[in-house]
Parts: sequence; structure tokens; C-alpha cells
Amino acid sequence: MAERSPGLHVWAVGPTVLLRKEHQEPHKFHECLQWLDKKAQQSVVYVAFGTIVSMRAVQVRELAQGLEASGQPFLWVLRYAEKGDVFAGREAEGPRGLPEGYEGKGLIVRDWAPQLEILRHPSTGGFFTHCGWNSCMESFTMGVPMVGWPMHSDQPVNVQLLTGVLGVGSAVKEWHERDDIVRTERVERAVRKEEGGRAEGHRPKGCEQGWDVLYRL
Repeated sequence: MAERSPGLHVWAVGPTVLLRKEHQEPHKFHECLQWLDKKAQQSVVYVAFGTIVSMRAVQVRELAQGLEASGQPFLWVLRYAEKGDVFAGREAEGPRGLPEGYEGKGLIVRDWAPQLEILRHPSTGGFFTHCGWNSCMESFTMGVPMVGWPMHSDQPVNVQLLTGVLGVGSAVKEWHERDDIVRTERVERAVRKEEGGRAEGHRPKGCEQGWDVLYRL
């Protein structure tokens, strides 16, 4: 289009995030949203890594212990994978490895969850994510800072864009460490860094940039 129309400024926009009014929400009574209603503003860490990759049991345990050590309430979408890791070459493991009694320290959702509604909820303060593009767009639009945990495909590049260019989050590990287990202490540090980042302006910056995109559409 730009080549055919000299002097015309062309901007590629999208994908965009559909914001629906509350009275149109079919999922507003989902248990996780009711749970979020009872939490303090920007206090909850939302944890979700999509539907393709399944973590090993040892990594599930380390992540669980790190969240517990951080002292932050959490909402963790931990599904029995319907699909395995596309690079694993074997059936994915289910979400085993959680410490006894751990679920009482937050809310674990073992099925589908309304991610967009979770991200726009005022109690959600941060997002542990694999940085799939849709998740990035949704979190960015809602102004929620991200802790990136890239798994494959475009996700490492997305993490670099969000952390190094836009400054709306951090990474729990580098791409060259992708086969390493992220230990409890590192998870705890990542959560605390994200919590501190809200005080340093990560969330306002995300909100400002996200809404600026929407208002220009």
C-alpha cells in the first residue's frame, strides 16, 4: 500500500484486543474472578504458560515453592495438558509435584480460565507468562507487567521486545538457559522484582502505552 501511495503514512496495527463491557461478559462468575474480588488491588501474581508446553514435575515444585516464598497471593492456571511439549516427543506429564497443602496458599485452576478478564481485574498485579504473542498483547493492553519465561518459537523475541525495548517487565531466565530448571530462589526473586517494578513504574507505563494504542484505533 505504501509503495502504491507515495506520501501516505501506513502503520501496521494488530492483533488487537477486544474489550467487552461487563454486562456482556459470559465468564464474570468464574470462580477465579470471584476469588480475585476478595484480594487487594494489584496484589495477585497470575501464572499461566499456555496450553502447549507442560512443565516437568520438578519444575512445578520449584515454581510452587518460589511463589510460596515470595509471600504474594497467586492465581495459577495449571492444567493437565491436552497437548504435550511440541519438542518433547513424549506424552506430557500432568501437574504433579506440588507440596502437600500448597493449594491453600492461592488458587490453582486446573482447566480453562478467562485470561483477559483476569488480566484486567484490579487485583492482578503481575503475570508470569511464556510470552506467547496473544498473552503479551492482552497483558500489555491491560497494563499488567510481565515476568517472561519463554519456551519456544517467537517467545524469546517477544521477551526481548517487552523487557529490553518497552520496559514493561522482566525475564526469569535467559533463552540460553531454557533447558535449566528454574530454582525456588530465582522464582522468588523474579516475583519480588516484579513487585518492586510496580513501584518503579512498570505498570503505569504499560497502562499508558496500552491505552494509547487503543485510543488511536
